[in-house]
Amino acid sequence: MLARRRCHPEGLRCAGQDQSTDDVPHPVPIATVSRVPMAGMPRVEFTLHNSLTAWQFGPFQLLVLAALLAAAVWYLRADWKLAQHGRAWPGLRTLAFVAGLVCVDLALQSPVATYTSTYFQAHVIQHLLLMVAGPPLLALGAPSTLLLQTSSRKTKSRWLGFLHSRPFAVVSHPVTTWGLYYGAMYLFFLTPVIGYSMEHMPLMDVINVGFFAGST
Repeated sequence: MLARRRCHPEGLRCAGQDQSTDDVPHPVPIATVSRVPMAGMPRVEFTLHNSLTAWQFGPFQLLVLAALLAAAVWYLRADWKLAQHGRAWPGLRTLAFVAGLVCVDLALQSPVATYTSTYFQAHVIQHLLLMVAGPPLLALGAPSTLLLQTSSRKTKSRWLGFLHSRPFAVVSHPVTTWGLYYGAMYLFFLTPVIGYSMEHMPLMDVINVGFFAGST
């Protein structure tokens, strides 16, 4: 018959139990780790007020916003120009392109970007917007096709020359795009780059642009 083990009233240890297990560190809950502030960045609490108002308006964010607005204005004007010539441009393409621009802005300027200083989940959402949501939506908008249908003959010739150039063929090759997409994530998350970039935000801004460019 197995002998009963006598346990202390606190229930912390039973007689005969291997006390070496007390030295085994207990796992830290993921929720606790994900709320640790990033080095060199202020902590921002997750509140309804911050989720609505904690937008960023630094030089980099304003530059991104200006570029996105310029792209939106060009696209809508080209759409209108095509309609003036009696040729309808699919509305779903316009919607997809604008949605892609919104995804990029949300990733780099909205409270999602602000929360990256405190929550790792915000980093994941930011990269999903930059690499998974934004680029496909922009591609569905077919801006290259719209450019070819609304630009001058000279612009068409230059753009087609660029699309058929060897550098573009190398950059757009599946092996190159695969390397840029997964290589960027590997270098960022599995090397000291993430810690260094969190302490130098201009570098983080460049890396985010690289994530977007590598996915586009």
